[in-house]
Amino acid sequence: TDRHLWARSYERDFRDVLALQDEVARAIAGQIQARLTSDEQARLSRARPVNPQAHDAYLKGRYEWYRWRPENYRKALDYFRQAIAIDPSYAPAYAGLAEAYSRLGDSAWRPADAYPKAKSAALKSVELDPELAEARTALGMSILFNDWDWAAAERELRRGIDLDPRSPIAHMAYSAFLGLMERQEEALVQMNRGRELDPLSVTTRGVKAFRLFSARRYDEAIEESKSALELDPTAIQARATLGRAYLQKGMVGPAIAELERTVDLSRRDMGPVAWLGYAYGVAGQKEKAQAVLRELQQRFQEGYVSPPLVALVFLGLGDRDRAFEWLEKGYALRDSLIVRLNATREFDALRSDPRFADLKRRVGLPSEKRGS
Repeated sequence: TDRHLWARSYERDFRDVLALQDEVARAIAGQIQARLTSDEQARLSRARPVNPQAHDAYLKGRYEWYRWRPENYRKALDYFRQAIAIDPSYAPAYAGLAEAYSRLGDSAWRPADAYPKAKSAALKSVELDPELAEARTALGMSILFNDWDWAAAERELRRGIDLDPRSPIAHMAYSAFLGLMERQEEALVQMNRGRELDPLSVTTRGVKAFRLFSARRYDEAIEESKSALELDPTAIQARATLGRAYLQKGMVGPAIAELERTVDLSRRDMGPVAWLGYAYGVAGQKEKAQAVLRELQQRFQEGYVSPPLVALVFLGLGDRDRAFEWLEKGYALRDSLIVRLNATREFDALRSDPRFADLKRRVGLPSEKRGS
């Protein structure tokens, strides 16, 4: 209606920019008589001065963290370390550091080299700011992968959402946890909330596509992947999920085409390489699948490759015994993909095998709920 509701001018030092943001939010909330929860009121009253250079380095780290490549996670680490060097008391930088370590543990580093560092950084973030949502979310994910303590991980992830219900990262992280626990409908509710909060984000669309894939809603996963790719044709996770969903629907040709493109975009990241090797095996292209196996096994010896990725290619070739051999390697190393057994649809072919149920029991994962 163009009716004047509220206006005020502010001048502050740039170090107080976050405090200013909260002061304006409180003023507007008071003017329109909005009802704030106790957590919201506490959050708006505790903003501390921020070093502009530290905050800038932190934002650059988050930008790299969102790009879904090991090389970008390493760059993110560097930026978060820069932020900490500038301001050792800046809690968000430690939370970012924890999440970068976790992502590297998912994709490029041995779990023993990544997850303890992730938990240490997350604990430091919580120590510096116990009411920071990013800190609680990072701690929850580090407990998930480092400790395999599902109850403690869920408590921290839920606390992150309670502290900041409008954080897409918090909702996405909790959605991931719920998917691993075979609580697929709850996972999708959380994922939908994260997507609503950041509707133009390629990342949230890509993650939602994967959540739909994990819930075996392949047609919807395909549509959501395409939606993300319309925004960014180089979105690795969305393209990988598109290829994997095509394969689950028996569309082998389009699946291989998308996965080959994903391998190129990711600069031969071992996850896309393994999914492509699995697709080659399913398609009967055994020589190509064997070549992928050799590449993965060599990389495992020289650096690190998640053993369940090797298991996937053996499974695509129909060799269940070798697949279980590499799954057991992953269990011994506490690899993150072992935690994701319930969410990896390519392992559906193993679910009737008693060895698979025994492995899940030892990991502590719940039994599958096909209707969820």
